[in-house]
This record gives sequence, C-alpha cells and structure tokens, in this order.
Amino acid sequence: MTSIDAALHAAVSRLAETPTLVVASDFDGTLSPIVDDPHAAAGFPPCVAALRTLASLADTHVVIISGRELAVLHRISGLGPPVELIGSHGAERAGAAPAPRSSHAAPLDELMATLAEIIGRTEGVLLEPKPTGAAVHVRNVADRAAAAAVVAAVRAGPGRLPGVRTILGKEVVEFTIATESKGSALAERIASLMPDATLFVGDDVTDEDAFAALGPDDVGIKVGAGRSLAGYRVADVPAVGEVLALLADLRSGAVERRPPAIRQRPCRE
Repeated sequence: MTSIDAALHAAVSRLAETPTLVVASDFDGTLSPIVDDPHAAAGFPPCVAALRTLASLADTHVVIISGRELAVLHRISGLGPPVELIGSHGAERAGAAPAPRSSHAAPLDELMATLAEIIGRTEGVLLEPKPTGAAVHVRNVADRAAAAAVVAAVRAGPGRLPGVRTILGKEVVEFTIATESKGSALAERIASLMPDATLFVGDDVTDEDAFAALGPDDVGIKVGAGRSLAGYRVADVPAVGEVLALLADLRSGAVERRPPAIRQRPCRE
C-alpha cells in the first residue's frame, strides 16, 4: 500500500512536468531516520537513490539543507555533486570560504565553555560542536524532567550570550553566531536558480523557515506530526522515499518526452 494520497500524488505529478525544478530537503528525520547517536545516521537508500536520479536529469536541481556540519553531512548522506549540500542551517556551502576562525573565536569559546559546564551535570546529554556554534542533544537523557531542565538552563544561559542565536529542534537546542537559516538558504537558491517550481521536504521545527520561503506554485511536505506551514504531510522517512521515487520516475519520463534539442542537461556554473 502506498503512503502517497491522491492530493500529494497530483502535486508530485505536476512537479514532474515543470520545466525547471528544485528538489530540496532536510536530512535528519527526512532522508535519514532519527537515531540515538547522531554520528551513526545514514541516508535511507531509497531516498538517496531517488535524489541521485533526479540530480542526473536536465533542469533538475537537488539541494540538501541541514543543520549538520557540511563535512559531516557529506560523509553521512552518501551524496555529493551534482547534489548540492548546504550545512549549518545555511552557513556552510561547498566552495564558499568559511569565515576565519579568529573572527568568531571568542564568542564560540565562551559558548562552548558555558554549555560544557551546564550539560556536564546530566547523564546522556550530547554536546555537538559546529563551525558556527554547537548543538545540545537531549534525546538520550532517560530522565525527561532532567532533559527539560537542561534545555531550560542552556536557553537561559548560553542562549542569552551576545551575538548567539538559539534554534529549537526535536530533542535538540542549537546555538549559532551565524545569521543564516534554512529559509534564507532555500530562498537564495530559488533566487539564483529561478525554477518554475520547488519542492521542500522537512520534519523539524527548523524546517518551517524553509516552508515559509515557498511560493504558491511550490510544494512543501512535512514529515511526521506537528503543526506546519507545509501543504502536504507524510508519516516517516520510508514515505519520503516513496514520494521521491515517484517524482524521479515521473520526471524521468517527462524529460524523455521533451524534444531532443532541449533534453540535454545544461551546464551549470
């Protein structure tokens, strides 16, 4: 039985026929099941295969926008060019020179020291350093009251440091000195690539900024429960795989039906 209802099937079918398409997605919880150890995450094979097919098609741009550090995203996703990877909620892009460490060493050092002092009191909390900040994961804290206390403490302490922005996610609180978001990253790619339509798939609170960046001809798909700006919803990562596989199959056929003169994939700068 398919996880794709009639309305979503119709939306995917429309996207498949659009002349120029951007297929964008979050990674964790969308293309990869959530796991207890973030370092053990991996791209769900049907999702990865469908995205590779889509990225090989003419006038089809595939973009992954994640809160993960770019180098880590590249390693765990199993994806690379022509799929475009954007890390750290839009702050890291392949080919873009990172800001010099010296330009933000002091606020980062203060942030990490303060976070380490707070989370060292609670078993199961994971502190994940990132190029522009850090993430505090509480998924593995058995005592849920203690997990909530950690979240409150880091928001009240490190979250109030000058120049530090707090990003709330599922069982994670991220702190960053960068100003980019998934929404600003997606909006920039849309402005640059000028597609006729865009698909964005995401599961977390941080993905709502990307859904907000979509236009009336675009399609947003929320994975799992919770309020969302997305117009469509699927249950889980395997369902995302079904949607992407359907889009890849339909768009492959649509590209093949184009006149040979415009079927060839254009060069991209």
